[in-house]
Amino acid sequence: MCVGKTLAYQEMRILICLMMHQFEMRFADDFEPKLWEDNLRDFFVTMNGNLPVILTPRQGKDDIDGISFV
Repeated sequence: MCVGKTLAYQEMRILICLMMHQFEMRFADDFEPKLWEDNLRDFFVTMNGNLPVILTPRQGKDDIDGISFV
């Protein structure tokens, strides 16, 4: 058990929210989501393949509370 696990999860949630606010997200054109899901294997540690995501800045979203994303 990791004592910092709860904090790490909270930091990941914050980062994901910031990314979703700042970027449009889509899969790469040649990516097949069903194939990625079919190849997902759950062991003691989950092993998964590449997940190509393209981030594009949203229009008019240059600043969040003084944090600049350029």
